[in-house]
Amino acid sequence: MPRARGLNRPELGRSSRFEQLELRRLLSITPPQMTALTTFDPGNAALIGGLNAVANWANQLDTYGAVGAAVPIANQSAGQALNLHDLLGTQFDAAVQSYLTSTPGATADGLAAFLANNQWVLPEAGLTLTDHGSPVATMLGNDLLIGVDLQATRTANVPLDLNSATSGSPIGFDAAAQGALSATFDFSFSFGLDLTAYLEAQSLQQQSGSQQSGAQPPATPALDPRFVLNANGNALTANADFAQSPKGIVDSQGNAITGHVGFLGGTLSSTGTIAVNDNLTLNLPSGDLHSSDFATPSLGGRLTLSGAGSLAATLPFQAVLSGTQTFNGTLNATASPLFTSLAASTPAAVAVPTITGPDATAITAFENVTSQDVQGGLVQLAGAFDNLRTSALAMPVPFTGQKLSDVVDLKKIYDQVMA
Repeated sequence: MPRARGLNRPELGRSSRFEQLELRRLLSITPPQMTALTTFDPGNAALIGGLNAVANWANQLDTYGAVGAAVPIANQSAGQALNLHDLLGTQFDAAVQSYLTSTPGATADGLAAFLANNQWVLPEAGLTLTDHGSPVATMLGNDLLIGVDLQATRTANVPLDLNSATSGSPIGFDAAAQGALSATFDFSFSFGLDLTAYLEAQSLQQQSGSQQSGAQPPATPALDPRFVLNANGNALTANADFAQSPKGIVDSQGNAITGHVGFLGGTLSSTGTIAVNDNLTLNLPSGDLHSSDFATPSLGGRLTLSGAGSLAATLPFQAVLSGTQTFNGTLNATASPLFTSLAASTPAAVAVPTITGPDATAITAFENVTSQDVQGGLVQLAGAFDNLRTSALAMPVPFTGQKLSDVVDLKKIYDQVMA
């Protein structure tokens, strides 16, 4: 009898086996960078905590070693000029936190796109901060990373203390010069989450779930995310350059700066030049860094500093005697390299300034003659004139009945002139 179609039955002695379909979690079919970050990091606690640690590290860097050493003339450091805590904390860290807390279901891809548009930068006078790295989220091994390249420039008008670079010279200046600061910052890095523990736990539970015959999905893996930052072999560069204002070496009101050599007054020419270059490179260790690594500015002794710096000031000065006689010379101050030890908190001392020019010797000669010295000498001269009244000028003038001192009173003449 022919067999009916569609009713094929197993032959006798052969058993039927049905394999249960393996239950897969969302992560197994959705790329991690497109999965909500809170899936791995509830409340984004690890990510936010790690960025806070980086911001605090930047705050410590502002006063660390050569980064925090105030250079002569500028009287501020590269760290102060750039304000690294502002760049990595007030700006970048705060922007990421704001995005994560205001965007439910935020993904790594979404965060990268947010950073790419540069609209997260807070307006700040003199600051230009951008991300030139075309941020993108990716998985590298077990790390879910977002790559960025933060670049910043900061410009400002700053006072320049000329006397801080002229210690040991005969010339002193009566006011600070108006200066111009131009600082740059560049830091290319990747940050995100180390999902090693998460992925391992998920893999084990998926294997366990596939071996069970029940229909319940495997339990949620134990969450143990770690913040991770990787500099990818790049260094953080911090450069601060100080120079005279575009108007030349003048005070904050645009006026010429006066000075003195001993008791002589004078004027500093606006045509002088000032160049202070504080250029530093912070070399981060290779590999992953976690929140605990940022507890100290040296990253536990793994951060190294390199770079160079220099100072050169050429200050033409004209001293004036009695309002008519002038003495011209140029004060030259140099320091190269700017730092004798990058790990130290103070820069190298500026070489004792030299004076060049046609009247350099004459200017130097007035160095040890102060206004007090001149005043003291004049007082002694007045006393000498007064003593003449009872000595050389005490002679009688024939036929007048007067003394010579009554006719020629040098002390009275001196007092009238000096008044």
